[in-house]
Amino acid sequence: MSWEGYEQCLCTNGHYFISGPHNPHNCPDCECFAVFINTVDDTNCDSFGEIPLEALQQVAAAVTETCSHCGHVKLIASPRYRVPTADEQKHLRHWRPGYGDTPLVKLE
Repeated sequence: MSWEGYEQCLCTNGHYFISGPHNPHNCPDCECFAVFINTVDDTNCDSFGEIPLEALQQVAAAVTETCSHCGHVKLIASPRYRVPTADEQKHLRHWRPGYGDTPLVKLE
């Protein structure tokens, strides 16, 4: 049997990124090391343990710039999030009771 999944990470600056289990935990935005790693088990396509991004507390919004000529939006700075405490993590974790694109529900 094999394990499938990914890791949700927050770096020291609060940037959110996804990493594979064998990938380095360096932030693609600032190259800082991850200080928060949440492992999500996706072996049975149920995203067991996933923490929805909307559930994390944002401490700084993304900064964007819009081109006046073509309307293209450029990301200047990524949003930043607060690292949840161990107790908060337990209450934030979700899973998919069915396979595929079923909605996430809270773990109890």
